[in-house]
Amino acid sequence: MYVLLTVMALVWMFPLVWAVYNSFRDYDYVLLNGYLSVGGYTFSNYIDSWQIGGIPHYFFNSLIITVPSVLLILFFGSMAAFILARFSWKFNIFMLAVFIAGNLLPQQTLLTPLFRLYNAIPVPYWMSSSGSLYDSYWGLIIVHVAFQTGFCVFVLSNYMKTVPHELLEAATVDGASLFRQYWQVVMPLCRPALAALATLMVTWIYNDFFWLSP
Repeated sequence: MYVLLTVMALVWMFPLVWAVYNSFRDYDYVLLNGYLSVGGYTFSNYIDSWQIGGIPHYFFNSLIITVPSVLLILFFGSMAAFILARFSWKFNIFMLAVFIAGNLLPQQTLLTPLFRLYNAIPVPYWMSSSGSLYDSYWGLIIVHVAFQTGFCVFVLSNYMKTVPHELLEAATVDGASLFRQYWQVVMPLCRPALAALATLMVTWIYNDFFWLSP
């Protein structure tokens, strides 16, 4: 089994390793001698892509959208999840279903309404060169927060239910407010879940092209 898994891992990794290897080779040399040849090493491919492709500009744009979106998603999602996990009331299931339903709604169905809405909402020109939410960082951040918060609430609410209720009772007896219980008791215990969600959110938002304005 150990040998089989090792061979499967090597076979799985070979295309990626070979692609990285060929990225350090001259394109004309590879065309002339074949992809299985050896030689023609150069860093010009990365230099050209960095300078000509405008990678710093696009990477900075992605950071402006991804970082605030992930932070807001985790913050709002964790607060909503804390309330759903902390209190037992008859609307808990309904509220959780509302958050989950937001993830089940196809984003394509909202493309045209959001386009019209964003063009109709005026914002200062220091926020957007178009004078509206359309074609702005703010519009993309709002969309990602709205669509991804539901999944965050679903995951964190189930994770927070595993936190012993006695910890919160002890914090209440010690005079801790509800927000302090959330911030200083529950949130530190949810670091594994927050880290996993942050990784997923960064991957989804950073790789998103659907909501990018032309």
